[in-house]
This record gives sequence, C-alpha cells and structure tokens, in this order.
Amino acid sequence: MERASRWRRWLAAPAPPSAAAQTRPTFFDEPSEIRVIGRASAAHAPLPLVVFLAATGGTSAEMFTRMHQAVPFERYVALLPPGRPARADYLPRFRDFVDWMEERILPDLERARAQHTVDPERIYLVGFSLGGDTSWALLARRPDLFRGAVVMGSRSGARVPSRKLRLMRERGVRVAFAIGREDRAVRVSGIQRAHRRMLEAGVPTRLDLYPGEHVPPPDPEMLAALFRFVMIGSP
Repeated sequence: MERASRWRRWLAAPAPPSAAAQTRPTFFDEPSEIRVIGRASAAHAPLPLVVFLAATGGTSAEMFTRMHQAVPFERYVALLPPGRPARADYLPRFRDFVDWMEERILPDLERARAQHTVDPERIYLVGFSLGGDTSWALLARRPDLFRGAVVMGSRSGARVPSRKLRLMRERGVRVAFAIGREDRAVRVSGIQRAHRRMLEAGVPTRLDLYPGEHVPPPDPEMLAALFRFVMIGSP
C-alpha cells in the first residue's frame, strides 16, 4: 500500500524542466544594429559586411569592440544582432537557437542591403564561444550566403552535408578556426574535427592553437591573420 501511495505521489508531482522549457528569447524581436565602419570615400564601391555574434553572457557590440581592429577592410558594414544570450536561450536545443538567429539576421541583411551598397559576395561571420558555434552553424546552413567565418573557442558541432561542402568549395568559402590549447577537450576535439572536414573537402581553412583556456586569441597579430585569411584570402 505504501509503495502504491508513493507511486501516485510521483505521478502527481510536477514534471522536471524539459526541452520544452526552452523558449525563443524576446531579444530576437529587436532588429540588429547596423553600423558603417570607416570613413566615407568618393567611390561607391560595394561594401563587405561582417556579422559579429555574441558569446554567452556578452553582446555582439562587445564582440565588435574586441575584434573590429582585426577586420582588414578600410570601410565595411557591421551587423550586430540583439541580445545578451544566456545558456537557457540555446540549451538544450541549440538548433532552435540557430533557427531564431537565422530568422533574425536574414531580414536585417536585407535591410543593410537596402540602406547601403553591400557586396553580396563578401558577407562574413565572426564569433567566439557561443558566437563561434553560431557562426559555424550558420555557415554550415548557408554557404550560399556567407563567404566565410572566423570561428574561435568553439566545439563546431554543426554537421555540413556533402552538397554544402561542394558549394563551399565552388564559392571559395574560407574558414579560420582558433582555440586555446587548454580549452575543454570537447571543444578542442570538435574544432579539430571540423577543420579536418574542411581539409578533406578541399575548402580553404586554417586552425590556430594559442596559449590559454577559454579565451579569445590574445595575440593581435594572430587575430589579424585569421581575419585576413578569411576576408582577403591571404595565407
């Protein structure tokens, strides 16, 4: 009788939090910020566009502040998606978070194109940690849209179908990976696996390891080299 009573109490108890508890963050209702970086010139050449993606607990504006000096363009458009994402925003279903991010930035890219002369062949992604995971996932989904990515401190778990790998190779997509040597083993092995996949597919890629745990590259020269590799094709 006591065992049956415990069983009934267990059935009546509230269910523990589950994947259904993950909801779309309200910050995705806000448009991305669009900034034109660099001095205006008389020429009206199409401008490259760089999407800066936030790390957990940070913002895309903070990522821009940390990374913008490495961008190898005198003038470009920066796209800064909204929000300060927390773990509950992207776990346990990271794919949903990427869906929401894609739904947010696609109309923002159209708006950037409407407001400025954006070069559709030079749209890039940049991110560290969560931003790196999101950059890699978006590139894996849309190599037709994004020309490359700088992926840092990321496990790079998104899988790239063979047809998308072929498109990356045909379009000349370039990917730079970088991670701290003392970062978590799951991140280091994941980013190495993604790098090998690019090498096997013939997609231009590089992988840099640097001192430290879960931190962005501390050497400005290394950071600049990663950006140049992706955005202007330098070795």
